[in-house]
Amino acid sequence: MLQYINGERYEGYWKDDKAHGKGTLTYIHGDKYVGDWVAAKKQGQGELYYANGDMFRGEWMGDRASGYGVLMYANNNRYEGSWVDDRRHGHGVFVVRARARPPARPTPPAARAPPAAAHRDPPAARSTRTARSTTASG
Repeated sequence: MLQYINGERYEGYWKDDKAHGKGTLTYIHGDKYVGDWVAAKKQGQGELYYANGDMFRGEWMGDRASGYGVLMYANNNRYEGSWVDDRRHGHGVFVVRARARPPARPTPPAARAPPAAAHRDPPAARSTRTARSTTASG
């Protein structure tokens, strides 16, 4: 492992005192590249994990994303397609993930309709009178 003066760390293979072959570079701000290196540059297949939760997986050339790659965003959106010099370029598809609907807010008690039984008079308040028929006699 090599710890650079600026705090970055490289773990992996070397050739002529340069990162070469498979290796991992951890940046001071939390990003991390895991993949192929040629003469101290990202070259070949690799994954770059961003501190914010995004992740790029794909082809690298001359220290830049170039070729086919997938950028997966922390919010589950993603771009799959061609890249040139760290930029989306040419054919590609951007997929937006539908957000789950937030749970419905409970209705405040005052706004709720009372239960069906509440519409009836309570037993103690019911009238105990019964209707009588009267006939007139004459």
